[in-house]
Amino acid sequence: MKGDLESMKIYYAANISPGIRKILLHSRIKDTCDKAKAHAIYMHFEDIDFSEFPNLKYVLCPATNINHLKNLKKDIKIIYLDNKIYLFKYVQSTAEMCMWGTLNLLKRTHTQQYGLLDELNDKIVGFVGFGRIAQQFARMLIGFGVKNIYYYDPNPYLYLSNMEVRYVTFIDFNTLLEFSDIISINCTADVITKDLISDDEFDIMAKQPYFINTSRGSVVNGKALLRAVSYGKITGFYLDVIDSYDNETLLELYKYAKSGHSFITQHIAGKGRLSRESTDLYVAEQLIKDIRSD
Repeated sequence: MKGDLESMKIYYAANISPGIRKILLHSRIKDTCDKAKAHAIYMHFEDIDFSEFPNLKYVLCPATNINHLKNLKKDIKIIYLDNKIYLFKYVQSTAEMCMWGTLNLLKRTHTQQYGLLDELNDKIVGFVGFGRIAQQFARMLIGFGVKNIYYYDPNPYLYLSNMEVRYVTFIDFNTLLEFSDIISINCTADVITKDLISDDEFDIMAKQPYFINTSRGSVVNGKALLRAVSYGKITGFYLDVIDSYDNETLLELYKYAKSGHSFITQHIAGKGRLSRESTDLYVAEQLIKDIRSD
């Protein structure tokens, strides 16, 4: 198969950018709907049974985290966003969605005599995890006049710009949960952060905050989140990640979202048009390069 583009067939489990699909076709990599004939698969976070792809050689997944890719044979190569040069547009797009979620949550509950910016000025915003996305979101909040921004991050080598040093304060985890009006979860998904936010953590949230999670579903226990919104421990939520939740929990969370006080999006926070095109191009070029190499 190495070096033979004409015999390569790709199965699309998700929609790829039209221009990038043309590039693959121009390189003589053909589409197929037959899973048994596919040598490559393009996907995002779909639930794929890889046993249905007996001839699979490549998985193209334009994401920065591939924890969801399981039960793959060792000889299958995964092409994903392991190069930091492609991360900025993802960071920018996700931070913009965090800002969108914040403003829309406020819009549903603010009183008519005050504008959204007036309400935002008085809010304490807490970040659980303060990497690239959280820092970009914090810059946007500072631009909107937010004066009280706190973060908790266990990373002792976290780099902060002069803006963050001036406006952002580190506090301990429980204090952040107790005093924040808006809480944004921006953690990586691993064994340490699994169910990091569960019943005990929601019980600490004394100010009934707005709750935002654009990191990974596994960081926030879905059933505990459902109980928190049901019992009024949080005012509303914006979720972009629900990947680890069972169907019953998802159904109930969607009911709250439809009630008008909360929002759920389908993992689109990092999928601005430019970021999508650039990441699609990256995995496509890596596929072509690998096939052509000896």
